[in-house]
Amino acid sequence: MPDDFSARAGEPGGMLMVTVIAGCEIAFWVFLGLGLVVRYLLRWRGVSRVLLLCVPLVDVVLLVATVIDLSHGASANITHGLAAAYLGFSIMFGHSMMRWADQRFAHRFANG
Repeated sequence: MPDDFSARAGEPGGMLMVTVIAGCEIAFWVFLGLGLVVRYLLRWRGVSRVLLLCVPLVDVVLLVATVIDLSHGASANITHGLAAAYLGFSIMFGHSMMRWADQRFAHRFANG
């Protein structure tokens, strides 16, 4: 029986879900980093708010991708469990990670 991670991309629960999870993790840090750069270095508060509001939208994208994958016939497997763990961690610690990054960035670049 093949391992869940060795399934072909596009198959329900295969590498496509792993790619979406990795993309969401990357998007989380990219939006957070860009939001802080725009806020403290460029002083564009409005653009910064939009970028920082995109951070929780990354969780919505992962949730929707997981629901679509499961609704198209995939049986719940380790990739869906990983998506659930990511979402749980993000909901529990996402705000405090954003606050931590904001404080460090403000201290370093805005004499905070």
